[in-house]
Amino acid sequence: MMHALPSGVIMSLTLQANSYCTAHGLRRRNPIYTANRFRRLCGKISAEQLTVEHVEQFRAACKAAGLRPATIENGVTDLRCIVKHATGRDLPPGRRLRLPRPAPKPVPLSDLSAVYNAAPAWVQKYLALQFWTAARVSDCLSLLTASPGNELRWTASKTGAAHVCPVPIWLKRHLAMPAALPRGLSSGWMIKQLRRALTTACEAAGVARFTPQQVRQRGLTEWSQSNAMAAQVIHGSGLGVMAHYVDPLAVLQSAAGSVRLPLAFCTAEERAADDLPDIIARLDPDARSLLMETARRLA
Repeated sequence: MMHALPSGVIMSLTLQANSYCTAHGLRRRNPIYTANRFRRLCGKISAEQLTVEHVEQFRAACKAAGLRPATIENGVTDLRCIVKHATGRDLPPGRRLRLPRPAPKPVPLSDLSAVYNAAPAWVQKYLALQFWTAARVSDCLSLLTASPGNELRWTASKTGAAHVCPVPIWLKRHLAMPAALPRGLSSGWMIKQLRRALTTACEAAGVARFTPQQVRQRGLTEWSQSNAMAAQVIHGSGLGVMAHYVDPLAVLQSAAGSVRLPLAFCTAEERAADDLPDIIARLDPDARSLLMETARRLA
């Protein structure tokens, strides 16, 4: 373990992590948790003193403590960001751990619909938002009190990236729903309440328990099947150079009508009201003429 620094000589890593979070407007305080973990496992140190040898010591200590490789490498990234913010120095990452290949398990649409029907109003509201926006769970909980306008805008608590999403008719109804939200002192407490409520609803619906992450995975899967560019926009991974030329909201609006929804999320009238304008917009001129002629005959 490294020797502790004399008190007051230099700013601690935790204080520098707090400065980093404040400067970047991060609501999720993961860098602070990482700094505290470093102090517990490796001793007290400042960003100015951190070297690649300290990174490797931290990595080894985390492995010995039984942390997952992804958690450890996210912590190393936090350390590098703190050092960059405090000193302007690029801290080498050391020897990265091999991460297991992701194996997404999106909740089936039918299970999502069944649990929706068995859940209290605030959880129904959450499920609709999580599926449609594919936002992280803490951001979804913040959006539960959003106004039912034509679009949703938020800043991701983890990355600080700006997000935008269209609001179809069925989601407007959800946003306008009166729902008594559990009130707690932190987003962590709210997430615990959500997980408990989801477990209860899964048991009541008779389906396998699923997590908020699996709801997000299902939303992203459905957006990707609708339009690959829309999936990139909704995820927040970015459009690369196209971001200088393409309106992300327009991309999502064009793809929204093709996104499959859980049956319980909207009424037949809402589904038709959302689908019909999008279907007409995608018809070629001959098909539009045929549709107009059919409508005249029916009239």
